[in-house]
Amino acid sequence: MINIYCSTKLSSIIKSEKFIGGNSDPENEWSAHLFPIAGRKCAIFVNKETLYSVVLVDVLKKDLLNLQVIFTEFLIKQLEINKMLTPKYESHIRETNQIMNIYTTDNDRKTMGSLTDFIYHIKASYYDSGDLDTVKTYVVKYLNTMPSKVLKFYTPNDAMNQKIKNFG
Repeated sequence: MINIYCSTKLSSIIKSEKFIGGNSDPENEWSAHLFPIAGRKCAIFVNKETLYSVVLVDVLKKDLLNLQVIFTEFLIKQLEINKMLTPKYESHIRETNQIMNIYTTDNDRKTMGSLTDFIYHIKASYYDSGDLDTVKTYVVKYLNTMPSKVLKFYTPNDAMNQKIKNFG
């Protein structure tokens, strides 16, 4: 089971349940936010444990209503591009993501701070290039390669790769 904690902006589009604190497993928890670039909607998802991010650039409102499928496919595609995905982990993702709980934000400051920083870098990439295709390339190739103090200066790619290796 996967839990996605949506920002207020994203919650207004997706029907999310009110978050009520409880036991959680950061491995299967993501924070999500909706933000604009060049008048287009973009959605970012950041894993609470690894800070690995998945970004949907130029996403439509109707796509967000089918969040479970679109998030799973983009996560798998990004892991493939980053050459991290194993068949066993892909099966795990598909099985885990069959049940998805969507909540309002849990105000996790660590994850939200990283998410805000990622959005800043994504927007800077757009302002440098002026092209959404360049932003998509930047997101997939470079966004998860920035060292993070929260991860003791490892990158989200390193943390996710370690998580996949530990999985089996």
